[in-house]
Amino acid sequence: MLEARRTNTILYCERWLETVLFYREAIGLPASFENDWFVEFKIADSSFLSIANAARATIEHVQGQGVTLSWQVENLPQIKRQLDSREIQTAGIKPRWNSNVLYFHDPEGHRIELWEPFPECCNLDASINCDLATSVPDWLIEYPILLALFQKMGIDYCCGGKSLETACLKQGLDPTDVLQQASDSIRTLRKS
Repeated sequence: MLEARRTNTILYCERWLETVLFYREAIGLPASFENDWFVEFKIADSSFLSIANAARATIEHVQGQGVTLSWQVENLPQIKRQLDSREIQTAGIKPRWNSNVLYFHDPEGHRIELWEPFPECCNLDASINCDLATSVPDWLIEYPILLALFQKMGIDYCCGGKSLETACLKQGLDPTDVLQQASDSIRTLRKS
């Protein structure tokens, strides 16, 4: 059986310099090797991403077609704020597969998926139909019991349809912590 000790994804790019600068400056990946047509970035201890100049390589570029780079991260809301401050357009944080995910593209068109698993509390009960992307009013329509919790935390429940995550951040609250408290309240209600 194959036992990989190190991974390196190589992207052959027509817009090589712009793509290198994107990963180096906008994303902040450290270079572990570079020459005049190839730069290798360290993603994790044994995981690397290389950007090769397609004009100098024997393999042609694919203009981002059919490639998604998927990386598990911590503190996705903070990363989104950093990307926003660097004017990198994202699709916003959305729930998928027991995780929150954030999509954006590099200059060559490769899709980047950053994901963070839901906290343990949120994986225990698949019948909770809301998540951080759900609007605060929708949470309250689904789970009226949460009104007292949201009021106590100062979460605006007449927020014009803003997501729970946005409402939490506006109050300086950790969205994951609020999600856990909401989930705990729902479970407590169901047990009684």
